[in-house]
Amino acid sequence: MSRPSAGPLPLRLSIVIEWKNQAFAADARAAAMLERLAEQWPPIARAGAVAGVPFDPCCELLPVVDCAAARSHLHALIGSRFDGDPGRFSVRILDGEGLAYYQLKHRGALASRGDLLIFLDSDVIPDAGWLEALLGAAVQPGIAMVCGDTYIQPDGLMGRTFSAIWFSLPGSRRGGLERDVKCAANNLACRADFYRDHPFIDVPGANRGVLPEMRRGLAAAGILMYRCPSARVSHPTPNGLGHFLTHALGRGRNLYFRARQDDDPTGLPVRVWRKLSAAAGRLLRNRRAAGLRAWELPAALALVLSYYALLGLGTLLTWLAPAAMRVRFQY
Repeated sequence: MSRPSAGPLPLRLSIVIEWKNQAFAADARAAAMLERLAEQWPPIARAGAVAGVPFDPCCELLPVVDCAAARSHLHALIGSRFDGDPGRFSVRILDGEGLAYYQLKHRGALASRGDLLIFLDSDVIPDAGWLEALLGAAVQPGIAMVCGDTYIQPDGLMGRTFSAIWFSLPGSRRGGLERDVKCAANNLACRADFYRDHPFIDVPGANRGVLPEMRRGLAAAGILMYRCPSARVSHPTPNGLGHFLTHALGRGRNLYFRARQDDDPTGLPVRVWRKLSAAAGRLLRNRRAAGLRAWELPAALALVLSYYALLGLGTLLTWLAPAAMRVRFQY
């Protein structure tokens, strides 16, 4: 008499959290992100499967911190959040001193023990149902890498302005999967063995904007990225004037190094102008959906112009002093 098949082995989930962006956002955002994880995983663990694929009941959380102060701060935020449902979470805080954004993610991925990886940022807050939706997409046959959808909550003039020009619109509700699309690395899932064969691409000098390069490389190999619009997270606006300056100058710094990687440093003014023009166009198209009132539009356009002027300044400063900018604007 033949023995029945044991079925597929359960997948173990590892969630890698870079703990650098949190320094720019309010503590309440990081606390809310951890709270959502503590809420959303246990029901999945009790069900034992997502989309018919079995999962190990213990989820590995891997925050990767870049300094001792961040580690101490994280300990306080974690508190007893993951102790209420025994055996559901395994938390390991990893050291990533001196590492930039994608390097922190890479450090966590290499240290993970899971079969499926989720890369989550420390400053995004998942919507209800985010984790189940992203896992359901990630385990579908033929899906190598899938991201969730990101939006900015349109709170205040800054929030309404940036919700119109960055990511998806806040009220957007789409189903299914979208293929060969622009993805954000702030909530991204893939198989661990796939990531080890296709790690985040290193753009020398740049610490952001890596994912578009990776997407192009995968597409050339016949591998498409997907987006799951029902797996949504909210992203913060620049938190105060200091973060506004750092973010814009840092993006200019990265644009300079990416242009140098493409052997096109003289094309930088054109690239900056295209970014500004595209952002202004999105603002005008999306102003109503983002909740911008007619009388707010001049101020919103001024914000966009200021941001991209600073971005252009960041490219110029990096051309003049690349070493200093590489160290100063590792955001």
